[in-house]
Amino acid sequence: MSPAQDEGVPGSVTSLSVGPRSSCAIVDGASLWCWGSPGHGLLGDSPGPGPVRLVQGEELTALAVGDDRVCYAAAGVPHCFGVVRGFGTYDYGYYSEPTIARSPERVRGLEEVDAISVARNQSCFLSAGVTRCLGSAEGGAGAGARSSRFGAEMTRDARSLATGATHTCVAEGDGKVTCWGSASAGQLPGTQIRGFVREGKELDGLGGIRQVASSPTGALTCALGSEDAVTCWGTAGDFLDGAGMDLGEGLVALEGAGEPIARIAVGLLDVYAVAESGALYRYSVRGPEPAAEVRNGVRLRTELVGPESVDTPPVADVGVGLSHTCALGQDRHVRCWGLPIGGRLGSESERAVSADEPVVVRFEAVEDE
Repeated sequence: MSPAQDEGVPGSVTSLSVGPRSSCAIVDGASLWCWGSPGHGLLGDSPGPGPVRLVQGEELTALAVGDDRVCYAAAGVPHCFGVVRGFGTYDYGYYSEPTIARSPERVRGLEEVDAISVARNQSCFLSAGVTRCLGSAEGGAGAGARSSRFGAEMTRDARSLATGATHTCVAEGDGKVTCWGSASAGQLPGTQIRGFVREGKELDGLGGIRQVASSPTGALTCALGSEDAVTCWGTAGDFLDGAGMDLGEGLVALEGAGEPIARIAVGLLDVYAVAESGALYRYSVRGPEPAAEVRNGVRLRTELVGPESVDTPPVADVGVGLSHTCALGQDRHVRCWGLPIGGRLGSESERAVSADEPVVVRFEAVEDE
């Protein structure tokens, strides 16, 4: 089905999550489809690129796609597949040979999950305001955590949850932001910490926050406040690979979009804002330059510039991968653009695709064959 054929025909996607190398969508609230890289079992037994239907059930929600695992809730009960054990060392590797599940495994110990966020070092689950994580205690999972054991309860009144490569942040019910994990690349601004923390630290200077978002492979985090107020901190780019770019000391307020913002999404080099009207805006890093001083081991500095209006049909949600972006339209279709590496656009396209001519992801293709 081409974009022209989709025009005016409602889709059936109820949820979208975009990971660094693969993406997943819940269709009609009852089936889970994924596409992109098949590595680590992210497409089950399929060699890809998909879309591949991996789960058929009821009441599928809380979808989260990371670098090497996918998690979701079925009737509130969390399940994950991909790397399900062995993940979560502070140096962004594995404790031991990772355990890969090519079909979903239930996450024991939780029954009613409202939200999930997944990064390389941690999988975090939000249930009735309480945040608990699996993974590295130093890398964002909190005190006592391992990939096979939940750590301490990190919050009791959280309403939004975001995991970065080595840190985790939540927006609390009172509008404050609490973070924990590594502070090596500015993830905990306003503190004197330069190592890591296993307990949550409230960030000064933030209030009225409705949502937090992070890159699952990076150290850049943003918070959405009232109306169109977006504030970011940390390091853009791949800081773990020595390609980080310092945003500056502390919190950085982005220029407003001029209309109320409903959601934000954060990648390594981009921040997207979805307006309540369905308009989509993009902030991107300006070409880096040598930093005046080396801070947190980062030798380059940059800034996020924008907002730039993205020419796409009205959007309900958006996600950012390493080389691609996918948006869930208000018409419930998924559209992807960027580089066609490993099927990340949800098609067999071999050319780069722009936002004004995106790939419309089909979820009937495999089923009809």
